[in-house]
Amino acid sequence: MSFKKTYAKEVDGGIEASTAISPTSPISASAYAAEATEAVNPNVALIKVYNEFYNTEGNLVFREEVYSEVREKTWDWDWNDTASQFSGVASDYKPSLEGYNLLGVDPSWNYLNLGRVNEFVFKYIEDAEVTVKVINEFYDTDGTSLLSREEKLSEKHNIGRTVIYRATNFGATTIRRSFDYMTGLSHCWIDNYRLDGYNCCMIFIDSARDREVIFKYVKKAPANVKVYTELYDTDKTTLISRKEQLSEQYTVGDSYNYQAADYAPLEDSFLMPYSNNSYAGWFSSGEDYEFVFKYIKGTEKVKVEVVNEFYDTDGTTLLSRDVVLSEERWVGEKYCYDPLSYLPSGTDFFSGEP
Repeated sequence: MSFKKTYAKEVDGGIEASTAISPTSPISASAYAAEATEAVNPNVALIKVYNEFYNTEGNLVFREEVYSEVREKTWDWDWNDTASQFSGVASDYKPSLEGYNLLGVDPSWNYLNLGRVNEFVFKYIEDAEVTVKVINEFYDTDGTSLLSREEKLSEKHNIGRTVIYRATNFGATTIRRSFDYMTGLSHCWIDNYRLDGYNCCMIFIDSARDREVIFKYVKKAPANVKVYTELYDTDKTTLISRKEQLSEQYTVGDSYNYQAADYAPLEDSFLMPYSNNSYAGWFSSGEDYEFVFKYIKGTEKVKVEVVNEFYDTDGTTLLSRDVVLSEERWVGEKYCYDPLSYLPSGTDFFSGEP
């Protein structure tokens, strides 16, 4: 089977992208009037590599075919991973026009489809310099009232470049490791202003227009932490009382450690909480925090004795038995008795199962 080479002529005006050029989008079918080609055999993959040239406004001005290859599938076993995919590097297909910069992805790679033309396109844009400015904007607590605007950087870049800017390079501080993996946001601050958005901004310089990278900061409203105790009846659902035990302001980045034992109710009939026994960590945002310890009402008490039993070297002959602790505990209450805490000093005995 033979393939007829196609020729394309430039259309006045070219293609105008919505935001200049999309580095990965294919050329529009209406951009060129191409000669008809023969249908591609279902067992053949036709590969064509093109260079496309855009002016500084992002309009396509010229397209050239720089490589063509036919790959044929003869048997199932010979259409392996190597034969069924194609990759190319822009430098292997030197553009015919000078004064253009590569735009977008390099290398170009994809799996091949049999029975069709597989196009691989490298895009170039006419060389020019643009100005990129990085600006910090500070807003009031409502997030809409602009208080001040600071230009932090102004620099020139050639068209075709991809540039990354991080808020932490322009005055922001990350409060420990408080990164939200669900949203991709990290908590960054400048004084009492929190970054509203992403710490990292990546821009494609794809046209000859100046760009602004804006990091928006919102003033922190007064933030408080409150600790509550809730007392529940024996059913664990009927709330008897709720009391505020602590109210204080905090600084983002401060650590905290609240223990249920420190806020246990004075009433003897309530057990330790059936929810969280403690809260520990650090304050990672400027929002209010609320911690709640829940306690349930006891139903009955049981007598608990801690006993030391001393055995002979055979481990079976009981020598003595001493009650070292006797107390009442609520049914459902957690307990922990460490044997070493009750072992008499200066003894030749050690703790273990008899």
